[in-house]
Amino acid sequence: MLAIFDGHIWLSIFFMIVLGTLFGMIPFGPLRFGAAGTLFVGLAFGSFIDLDDNILSSLQELGLGLFIYMQGLSAGEAFFKGFSTQLKHMLLATVAVIAAAAAALGVGSLMGLSPLAVTGVFSGATTSTASLAVAQQQSGEELPAVGYSLAYPVGVAVAILLVAFILRHSWPAQKDQDHSAEKIFRSRTIKVTRDISYAELREKFADHFVIATIRRGRDIDVPGDNPELHRGDVLRVLVTKAKAKELTDALGKRQPQTPFVDKRLVNETVAISNEDIEGRKVKELNLFSRYGARIVRVRRGDEEFLATNETHLESGDDLEIVVKHDRLGDVRDYFGDSVTAYSQLNWVALGGGLTIGYLISLIVVPLPGGASFELGFALGPLITGLVLGALHRTSRIPWQIPSPINTAFQQWGLAIFLASVGLSSGEAFVSTAFSWMGLKSMVLAAIIAVIIIGIFAVASRFMGQSETRTSGGISGLFGQPAVVNYATGASSDSRILTGYTSTIVVAQFMKIVVIPVMLL
Repeated sequence: MLAIFDGHIWLSIFFMIVLGTLFGMIPFGPLRFGAAGTLFVGLAFGSFIDLDDNILSSLQELGLGLFIYMQGLSAGEAFFKGFSTQLKHMLLATVAVIAAAAAALGVGSLMGLSPLAVTGVFSGATTSTASLAVAQQQSGEELPAVGYSLAYPVGVAVAILLVAFILRHSWPAQKDQDHSAEKIFRSRTIKVTRDISYAELREKFADHFVIATIRRGRDIDVPGDNPELHRGDVLRVLVTKAKAKELTDALGKRQPQTPFVDKRLVNETVAISNEDIEGRKVKELNLFSRYGARIVRVRRGDEEFLATNETHLESGDDLEIVVKHDRLGDVRDYFGDSVTAYSQLNWVALGGGLTIGYLISLIVVPLPGGASFELGFALGPLITGLVLGALHRTSRIPWQIPSPINTAFQQWGLAIFLASVGLSSGEAFVSTAFSWMGLKSMVLAAIIAVIIIGIFAVASRFMGQSETRTSGGISGLFGQPAVVNYATGASSDSRILTGYTSTIVVAQFMKIVVIPVMLL
């Protein structure tokens, strides 16, 4: 029956994706394998389907490059902007990954496992698809994929169990305060009764507030970039929950909140589809001088934040804008406000970025002792994505891709990669999974997961970090959705996600970098 798939690469790939997606949806306690279900299904069927290995190898390069490049684009700005504040977490993640890799080699050697098998087990235990890709590219062998498939469920299970244990045991966190209120916004109407300038407000409250309108007497106007404030002015302000009371006290007296009603002004949501705006900062648009308008808030995917002069804008962003009614049409035309337009793919950002990424992947890095390794099709696109994601735009070329499209390409690339890896490694998996080597691989995976989590958790506690931020950091070390989903389901503390974002990029990077060294 399976002979129908022989030689039909795309038929086989999509069949594996469908079955893998269905398998990934099945709950095993708190665990769902998600996208990794495609790998397991591919491994199960791979030994029974005859396909061209060269084509499967090319699909692996395409799928992983696309997946990792899109991840880099979406994380680039946050990675470089938060580098200084998150440095200690990044360094801790780096140490944990290196220690786990060293332990994997040492314990694996004692167990009689080859370095090839150990790299696969390490990749699976830390749920790093990119590490698996590097191991296969560097070695040209199928054994890493076998080790990965055996270790993956063990790594995820251990991570969830230890995260659950940590979240149930709170500890002192002197250096880790809860800043969740900074992500919640409040609308306030405030009457100015104190002498204070806008510059003083900005110095004290930074990016925690935006003034939407100023009522002076009977006139209501949109404020410019540096408005003058006078006693008696009534301000409509959007402010973070953390600073709402302080801002009100600094300005004067809170007024009753009434619906926004004004015949001359409108508060509208406009989408960005004009490619000349993509990647630019708010201050570069001169929106007030052009149209007498002000951007108050930005929604990007599921994320929402206040607009400042330094905010970069991206295609697909929904902007909350206050503008005079008679200029609303001009503002819509300027931003584009077309779902169809921003849904069109920016082929320069996609094709150009991947071209640069694959060129970088050819760079050979020398190592001590005369050895060397190529950066490879995981690290090259990742570096490119991070840099271009942080740049946003170079000259007339915007590099960002709308969040929904970015997410879709990540899922597409990952599915193609996992299906092709599973199909190419199925025969080796069947011959190894139910052997003594298979059992040793799973034991090693548990040891690796315990070591990387243990180092990070113990060090985080001594550094004064909360159990919730620690759990988020651990979730970032693994980068597996089931782990972070479990953590956020067990606790609503926002420090879980901030911890997650502080470690996921550097952990991904380090898990890729250590593989060539492990194979020496």
